[in-house]
Amino acid sequence: MFYFTNNKMISPKQYGFRPGLTTSDCLIDLIEEITSSLDQGHYVVSLFLDLSKAFDTVNHQILLNKLKFYGLQQSEYNWFQAYLSNRKQQVYVNGVASDSCVISTGVPQGSILGPLLFIIFINDLPKISTFFSTRLYADDTSLTASGCDLDSLLCEINNHLPAVYDWLCSNKLTLNLTKTMSRQKESYNLYPPLTVANVYLDKSSCVKYLGVYIDCHLTWHDHIDYICGKISKNVNIMVKLKRHVSEATLVSLYYSLIYPYLTYACTLWGNNYNAPLSQIVKLQNKAVRVINDVPLMEPITPHYLSLHLLKFPDIVKLNTCMLFYDYFHHEKFPNISVSLVSELHNYNTRSASSNQIFIPSFRTNLRRFCPTIIGCFFWNHIPHFIRDKPSKKIFRKALLRWYLAQY
Repeated sequence: MFYFTNNKMISPKQYGFRPGLTTSDCLIDLIEEITSSLDQGHYVVSLFLDLSKAFDTVNHQILLNKLKFYGLQQSEYNWFQAYLSNRKQQVYVNGVASDSCVISTGVPQGSILGPLLFIIFINDLPKISTFFSTRLYADDTSLTASGCDLDSLLCEINNHLPAVYDWLCSNKLTLNLTKTMSRQKESYNLYPPLTVANVYLDKSSCVKYLGVYIDCHLTWHDHIDYICGKISKNVNIMVKLKRHVSEATLVSLYYSLIYPYLTYACTLWGNNYNAPLSQIVKLQNKAVRVINDVPLMEPITPHYLSLHLLKFPDIVKLNTCMLFYDYFHHEKFPNISVSLVSELHNYNTRSASSNQIFIPSFRTNLRRFCPTIIGCFFWNHIPHFIRDKPSKKIFRKALLRWYLAQY
């Protein structure tokens, strides 16, 4: 991986199996583009490609050709050729083994090299059509396009989709057309349908991508309903167990059964002005009452403090500020433009000397509550001595304490 990253060979649109990048980063980049385009009054269409058994169908010879294209020496090429060749598999059932079968396609799953070889294999996909903004997380692929005129936009999408489909076919990857769909508003249905290989693509006002339900209006209602269902079920598990386990065990259950749902991609859906977040707050309160056995009418805030737990709105703020810390210290989001006030002028103002962020302009509430806009407000609100912490771990700990101190 070092050879490819050090020589900047891996596409910046690849988020899977890369150090420091997560599914949340991929989602944030996607939503940033969508909200920015909508804020400018453009139409936006996103397509989500479903590849059938992508890891298992990687053609070895095509992969080897790509490795050679990226500059591997002959000795290294020979090593990879030997690594991929003559691999066999057997199935054991009740102590009886089947005949061995030679594996002629696919990257070795479960191995360290498997993910790396796969992202190398699909690395040139974003270059096939510059019309689309392509994002890859392993085999989860999204294509996004925007334009001022909807008729022209849909025609252009139909004109450029064959190039993507041809690339998949030439690389012997199978596009599952029945599961590939486009995310667009209901009003877009009045316009010409999108087609690939003479097959109409399903239109959906809501799609699940990388574990998050994205609806066409970005209200996040569907995702929050999903989250509430999961948390409610897990809180009930805690209720049934509380008489049989210690408080420490209940806290561990909170962090394993509740906390992941509260935090995953919360910077996207947890800031939205139009989202029904009160139900999530109620469920989190219920979980804390279970841990400390708190009566219903007793105030809950002191118990958050005693357990050293943040309330959901502050969880969102903390995670959003962590994004900005990553941005300024690790340049994690090269496609997002955020500037410190001190970078825009030389005047010795309070905001310039305390590492405050210049808040970009926006026209709509949809744009205002996306992570890189609302996050500017969060970042500027925290004390400068916290913003200046030397490491991410120290920054997070200091910010957590600061939020708790306000309870």
